[in-house]
Amino acid sequence: MMQIEKPVRGRPKTLDRQHVLNTAMMSYWADGAASTSVNEICKRAGVSKPGLYREFGSEDGLKRAALVNYQAVVLEQLYNAIDADKPFAETLGNLIPSLLIDRDVVGLPQGCLYVDMCNCKEQLGKLATEKLDELRLQALIHYEKWVDQAKTKGEFKADISTRRAALYISEQLGSAMMQQKRGETDDDTKAFLRLSLSVLV
Repeated sequence: MMQIEKPVRGRPKTLDRQHVLNTAMMSYWADGAASTSVNEICKRAGVSKPGLYREFGSEDGLKRAALVNYQAVVLEQLYNAIDADKPFAETLGNLIPSLLIDRDVVGLPQGCLYVDMCNCKEQLGKLATEKLDELRLQALIHYEKWVDQAKTKGEFKADISTRRAALYISEQLGSAMMQQKRGETDDDTKAFLRLSLSVLV
């Protein structure tokens, strides 16, 4: 599981970009990008607002940078798992518990920062919105490659185009993350996800 620096109180002597990024990412992830102010990020990271703006340009720039950080430490792990040359059903089976681990145990927020930001996209600026669109395209490319490989091996049973299968997978994973964020039990969410993805194998 990814190791993420937890926010700490106190103002650092100089602005530590990665510390601020991790603080922003965890804050947006836990409390919602639309609900977390720059002032709150500054307080949690122990930095000044002018210093933060000098580093990231704007609140929009900070949110984009937080998404880039999330991509590197969270999403790339998902893509690495599905890009591995393993049987489709095995990867699918391993994906569900890895996505829905007990977040309290590992000290991570519930849900998915990407999904949360997609749900408040109309409240985001141009930079963050463009990054969200880029991440969606990237995810679909990985899912399409995964599905195509499974079809080539005869492991993909559903009679559906690769593009639609990729969209379906994306929507089901996103829906599961939303359920987790709402406080549904992990057992219920896992059962829902297993059922929804069972049509593919």
